[in-house]
Amino acid sequence: MNSNRSSAVSHESFFRGSPDNIRSDRNDRDGNGGRNFGGVLNNRNDGGRNRDNGWSSFSNRVRSDWGGRNRGDLPFRYGWWDNYRNDRWPVFSPFAYSRFRDRPYYWWGYTPVGRLTSWLAFGWDRPRYWSYGPGANIYCQDDYVYYDGERYEPIADYYQQIYDLAHSVPKISEEDAKDMDWAPLGVFAVARDGQQDEDPQRTIQLAVNKEGVISGTFYNSEKKSVHPLSGMVDERTQRAAWAFADDEREKLVFETSINNLTKENSTMMVHYGPDQKDTEVWHLVRLERPESSQQVSSDSDQRKEGNDLP
Repeated sequence: MNSNRSSAVSHESFFRGSPDNIRSDRNDRDGNGGRNFGGVLNNRNDGGRNRDNGWSSFSNRVRSDWGGRNRGDLPFRYGWWDNYRNDRWPVFSPFAYSRFRDRPYYWWGYTPVGRLTSWLAFGWDRPRYWSYGPGANIYCQDDYVYYDGERYEPIADYYQQIYDLAHSVPKISEEDAKDMDWAPLGVFAVARDGQQDEDPQRTIQLAVNKEGVISGTFYNSEKKSVHPLSGMVDERTQRAAWAFADDEREKLVFETSINNLTKENSTMMVHYGPDQKDTEVWHLVRLERPESSQQVSSDSDQRKEGNDLP
C-alpha cells in the first residue's frame, strides 16, 4: 500500500465508515438489516433497507434450516477438523491446540461489537460499518470503486490494498501461537448477490486475536472442499481482509468491516482478481450457536459439552 501522507488521508476518509455507538450485547443481536450501518448510509436509499430484495426471507429460511439440523451434520464441531490435513493450516490456527479444539462449539459463538471493540488492542473509540453493492455506500462501476456515490480509486488499486492487507499476517512462532487468545467471530452462511432463492452451499468460520490476526475455515458442502483462512484487521480503517491460506485460488480475497461480522446480517466484497468482472458482493447470515436441546450426535460430543463457552 502507498504510505505517503496524501494517500493515507484519502484512505482514512474513505474508510471512515458509518459510526455507531457501542450498543449493548442484546441490542447488537437485533441485527435490523442495513439500518444499523449508521448515519452515512441513512443518506442513501434509507440505510440500504430498500435493497433487501428478499434477503430477510432468505436469512430467516437459512437460520431455520440450520437450526433443525442434527449436530452430526454441522461443520466446525468437535473432531470435524480431524478429517483434514492439519498441515494445510497456519501454525497459529487456534483449533490445532487442545484448549480451543476441545470446545466443540466455541467456533459457533460470537463476540458482540462492544466486547470486540474493547478487546482488540487498537484502542478504537467506536465501531465503524459499511455495506456493499448497488444502492449501498461501496460499489464498483466503470472500473472504479465508489464511496457514497463519489469516485474513489481504480478497482485494481483498491484490490491491491485488500490483497496486501490479507497477506500481511506477521510471522508467528509455534511457541507464541500456543499462548494466543482468540475471540470467535462466528459461523456464517454466505451467498452471492442474486442467489437469495437458493440454498447456500458455503459457510465460513472466523476468529480474531487481540492483534487483529484472522484465522478461520471456508467450507463448500456441495463440493466437499475445505480451505483454511488467514488475514488481518487494519488498525486504522477497521477493515478486515482474508484469503485462503493453503495456496489455492491465490488471487481470491474477501473484505468487510470487522464490525460487520458482529451483525446478524451483513455484506462483504469478494475479489477473484483485480478487475471489476472479478468482483462480487456476498451476503453473510450469522448462524445460531447449536443449542443443548439439539440432538447430540455422538458420545464424544456429549462428553465435551461442558467445555462450551456461553
